[in-house]
Order: sequence, then structure tokens, then C-alpha cells
Amino acid sequence: MRTLIILFIMLLPFTSKGQIEIDSLSVYKYFEKKGYTTAGVASQFRDFEKKEMELIEMTPIEINQINQILKLAKIKKHRQTKFGISPLFCKAVIGEKKIDFIIGKNIIVDLTNYQNYLIKNEEDRLWLEALIEKIRGD
Repeated sequence: MRTLIILFIMLLPFTSKGQIEIDSLSVYKYFEKKGYTTAGVASQFRDFEKKEMELIEMTPIEINQINQILKLAKIKKHRQTKFGISPLFCKAVIGEKKIDFIIGKNIIVDLTNYQNYLIKNEEDRLWLEALIEKIRGD
């Protein structure tokens, strides 16, 4: 019995890895070509809420692919950082909770729960890059 408890405790962090499931995902129609810090991104999200910025709804296929990418991603606690140029500002719904997300070419950041999802798989990185280009119209 003691061995089972120890094994369960050891595996606990791995069972929760990437287990979020996005129900709906929208992208704010805001496409500045500049980099941001975490504080700048948070400020930008507040501005979107005040201005009632237009949203672009992602398709179920895109949401499913992002969910698959999140399941394979390495999760780290988010710390104050600089983001790359031209991230997508997103509003996700998970259950009844609304979450602010940033999608970059090799990272997805949950700014509500302060978690980074590092994308290691090259196919997933290329897919995210294509998604960003498609939505931004680059």
C-alpha cells in the first residue's frame, strides 16, 4: 500500500500536464507588429475589454489542434518576460472560465493562470506560425 501511495505522488505532476481543454477561442482583431512585455500584454487586454474590441472566432478544427498542442507542450510557471513580435491576443473559454491567452510561434501563454506552454514539436511550431500568418493576413 505504501508503495502505491509513493508511486501516485511521484506521478501526480505528470498527470496534470497540459490537461486543459479549450471549449472556444477567439482572437482580438488587433495586429500591431511590435513586441510586448508581460505588463504591456496585461495592459493591452484591459484596453480590449474597455473598447469592446472585435473578435475573430477560431474554427472547431483550429481549437482541436491547439488543444492537442497544449497536451504535448511543456508547462512552466510564467514569469515577467518579453514576447516575440506579433503575438495573437486571445480570449479562451474553458468550462465557464474566461482566460486571456497569447499565442506565439513557439509558445502559448495563459495569462490568467500564469502558465507558459512551450512548444517543442517542430510540426506544431510550423502549424502555429501558419495560423498566426493566416489570422493576421501576413
